[in-house]
Amino acid sequence: MESFVKKGLSYTMDLILAITLSFSLVYAFTSTFKLAYKAQNVFIAVCIASIIYSILFINKLSLKIFAICVSFILVGMLVTFFTNPLEITLFIKNISSLTALIDKQVNGEIVLSIRYQRNIFIALSAIIPLIVYIFSVKKFNFYILLIGGASVFVGQWIVENFRIYFSFYIFLFIILIYYLKYIYLRNIKLSKENNKVPISFLISCIPICAIVLISSYFLSSRDNPIELSWIDSKARHVSNNTKKGSNTGSNNYFKISSTGFGDDNSRLGGNVSIDNTLVMKVEAPESGIYLKGAVKEIYTGYSWESKKFGSIKLGSMLELNNFDDDLFELLQGSKIVSNETNILEEGFDKSFIDITYENLDIKTIFIPSKVSNLSFEPENSLYVVKDLYGILFSESIMQKGFKYNAELYKIDKNNEDIYNLLRRSKQGLYSEYIEHNYIGSEGNEGSRDYVISLEAKSKDIYNEYLQLPNELPKRVFDLAFEITSSVNNNYDKAKAIESYLSQNYKYTLMPGSVPEDRDFIDYFLFDSKEGYCTYYASAMTILARSIGIPTRYVEGYVLPERSTDGIYEVTNKQAHAWVEVYFEGFGWMTFEPTAPFLESLNNTTEEQILNTQNKTKKEEEIDDEVEDSKPKNNNETLKEEVSNNVNDIESKSKLFIRITIQLLVVSLLWIFIVPYFKRKIVIYRLKKYSSKQEIIKIYKRLLRGLSLQGLKINIGETPLQYAQRVDEILDSNDLSFKTITDIFNKACYSNEPISKKEIQNIIDFYNTVPIYCKKKLGKLKYFIFSNILGVI
Repeated sequence: MESFVKKGLSYTMDLILAITLSFSLVYAFTSTFKLAYKAQNVFIAVCIASIIYSILFINKLSLKIFAICVSFILVGMLVTFFTNPLEITLFIKNISSLTALIDKQVNGEIVLSIRYQRNIFIALSAIIPLIVYIFSVKKFNFYILLIGGASVFVGQWIVENFRIYFSFYIFLFIILIYYLKYIYLRNIKLSKENNKVPISFLISCIPICAIVLISSYFLSSRDNPIELSWIDSKARHVSNNTKKGSNTGSNNYFKISSTGFGDDNSRLGGNVSIDNTLVMKVEAPESGIYLKGAVKEIYTGYSWESKKFGSIKLGSMLELNNFDDDLFELLQGSKIVSNETNILEEGFDKSFIDITYENLDIKTIFIPSKVSNLSFEPENSLYVVKDLYGILFSESIMQKGFKYNAELYKIDKNNEDIYNLLRRSKQGLYSEYIEHNYIGSEGNEGSRDYVISLEAKSKDIYNEYLQLPNELPKRVFDLAFEITSSVNNNYDKAKAIESYLSQNYKYTLMPGSVPEDRDFIDYFLFDSKEGYCTYYASAMTILARSIGIPTRYVEGYVLPERSTDGIYEVTNKQAHAWVEVYFEGFGWMTFEPTAPFLESLNNTTEEQILNTQNKTKKEEEIDDEVEDSKPKNNNETLKEEVSNNVNDIESKSKLFIRITIQLLVVSLLWIFIVPYFKRKIVIYRLKKYSSKQEIIKIYKRLLRGLSLQGLKINIGETPLQYAQRVDEILDSNDLSFKTITDIFNKACYSNEPISKKEIQNIIDFYNTVPIYCKKKLGKLKYFIFSNILGVI
């Protein structure tokens, strides 16, 4: 019994390793093919497939049944092909078409339908676990696992599609364990019958391999000093949770990197992992409201920095009024553009929002654009400071429960007159107005002072927010001019850049690292062409500056799409970066270049983007794909042929799904049917042949069934002594195991033939063993040993 338990544990460990290796390979393929399946979906599918194979391969009989089923399917396909040669041609065309579709999916030219993606995913989840199971559990072969698995990742690297490092690290971890297993087997030179590695050895390999892999990952050779970013992030997390209410320096001010977007090392880009930590609850009339937490204006080529470190102390108060310089410019400057029209009443909607901090320990007060009033709860009285970018802070740290109300003005998106007025904005608008309206006029001194102050502010903005690094490649300037060449005002130019970025670049949280010798924006625009919000916002800021439009990079949160009774739960998934463009007469206006935030009216979270992007272009791209496959003549005929091929692919895919389901059903039925017929076959062979070999085989099965009940032969115990002990414990009045043992000894050592009565005695005792096993083991264990493992 003890030996059987060890074998079971060893088999379980082998199966776990096989599942893990299969997961790493299948997940690598899904990332290469850009299939819309998450890691947990891949893991579940691999587990199901591996467990099914473990059942089908549990013994020779089940393997034969599985092989027969597969053979029938293959024979049926071959018969179909040979009886109808057109089927072969159609099959080859379908494979070619499917290969072309996958190639275009990988290259980002199209997005496969959910049906195609599902079928490819099922095929990967069925084939790869089968191969891994055979060469890791059934017939261990280290070199096939190493070469086969390495080929997957080397192939990804060759085609420059090496993205899911997580899969690669898992593969390295498992292959290290398999290497130690291979060395162990080679050194001790075990025989075939005992070719098993102790589970204790495999378990001891796990920490060793983990230490090697983690050390090689975090302590790898690099030009920069060693940075233990994982440890740093964990330390920051512990610090934030254990030092609530204390001043910990720069960590008390909002930075998007602290929410999971990139490493907190000032460099832009890289893969990110955002969490679902609830940071605030906002009661608002609608979604899509932007809450600013940081503004930056200096672009270095690899990061964003702020050079304004001054601040204005607003004092200790429960309410702030008229503190937003940007709203002041909209109120006063818009009169110049609109000829004294009250823009706030006609073109903007007044809204009120309530903000409550949850899991935050921060000094930053998040505010929307164009805010006219802030009101704090009496118990939340604080000393407010405003920096030179218009962002508000408290001198003390605000924690969970901090609450305030904001009154803001949001542009009416349905009012086309507002956009026409924005098109009239231009550099020097205030200067022209002063020149034409305030020459020698004493009656408008107050109004003139307002406009003069706005003119001074505008000049400062043009001096500060057009900064570009000297090393910025020329092709960035060329692209900016190309995008905006067809329009003649700053608003339409900004919209053209916004639209260009949202439509031509792919959104992903795993864009890979930016080479250290490359400009971040240049690499995004012309090489990687994929990224997340910081990529899009940075690119629009620099492109707009390249054509003389003042622009700045903004970080904060955006309200999610869904709410509960008007309460929006804002998590780190809603952390975001966007762009503000300056227009004389209006101040800073929000622009959203991140795809597909623009199409979804700013209501999509960073995570939801991954599941929805490019849907609006799918039909167009599929049409292009069909068009590309046409020759120069007979267009209509070939179009119909391609359409038929696609339908045939769908039909074959449905056939594959049906076959998979049928195999699954057959496998489950086999668990309940095969054990019954297996016992019948044993009895039939014994009755028909009455050979001594059959008696010896059935006696061994009896010993196996008795050992499961704890009745194992002791060391030095003879068969007759063992039989007497079994009879005493079983206390059977009908049959004696000693009688069966005497028959066994006769079959082994005597030349006398076995009588029919002796054969019947063996059959009767053989039929009683399952009854004793079920009583001793219980129904569940008996079912596992009998129907699944097939040892009773």
